[in-house]
Amino acid sequence: MSRPRRRGGFTLVEAIGVIVVLSVMAMVTSTIVLSSADAYARTGDRRDELRRVDLALERLVRELREVDAFAVAQQTRYVTSDGDGVELSGSNLIFTDTDGLTARLCAGVDAFAITYHSGNGSSLDIAGGDDPATARTARLSITAGDTTLSSVVMLRRNGGE
Repeated sequence: MSRPRRRGGFTLVEAIGVIVVLSVMAMVTSTIVLSSADAYARTGDRRDELRRVDLALERLVRELREVDAFAVAQQTRYVTSDGDGVELSGSNLIFTDTDGLTARLCAGVDAFAITYHSGNGSSLDIAGGDDPATARTARLSITAGDTTLSSVVMLRRNGGE
């Protein structure tokens, strides 16, 4: 009896085995790629959020440095004697200039706070009747999403120069 000659190639079982192994490798690779793309997108969103909060905070610091006197000084808003002011309206931080024109400094703001401090560093209770004219510094804090930025401003009008 002669032996049948074996042809070159793969059996059906070998071909199915290779397809299964390649499919598993493709699933693992696609999961890694998709999670990396998602992390990249979240990092970009966080960077954009940080940038817009930082720009709003810089603008407020510049404005507060030039304040001569406060007409209204509260924890969530201020108005200068010139009529400039900032307040949180819903989730928008709104700046109002001397002419009454308003501009949105930052959208998506969850919290905005100003604390006023005397020359010795103690906090002033403006709502409790402390005079904002005695403030030497103001601490600004803006929170938007997971981002909170703060800055301390030396108030020029009260000897903070």
